[in-house]
Amino acid sequence: MSAHGESTNPSNLVGLIYPDKDSSTFLKAVLFSMNITFKESTKTNGQYIEWISDDKLQELEIQNRVSQYNFIKTVCKNMRLPSPSSPALKELSCK
Repeated sequence: MSAHGESTNPSNLVGLIYPDKDSSTFLKAVLFSMNITFKESTKTNGQYIEWISDDKLQELEIQNRVSQYNFIKTVCKNMRLPSPSSPALKELSCK
């Protein structure tokens, strides 16, 4: 994966672990769509993905996209799954 404008401040390091491959694949697609370099490793409890975030708002946006994807996938099964490059919705309800 290529990086653009990667920060080197270790305090901005973010890591998430997902036990299911689908969620970690979506997270990697979100990061790729935002041109963010990440590292991944397999842990006993799932796939661990870490990256350096530019700021807290970016970190929250990334986490919200994955959370909404998982919510729609498990609760709102009739809704279309979001694209990794689509911004997170401010509100979400099953329609």
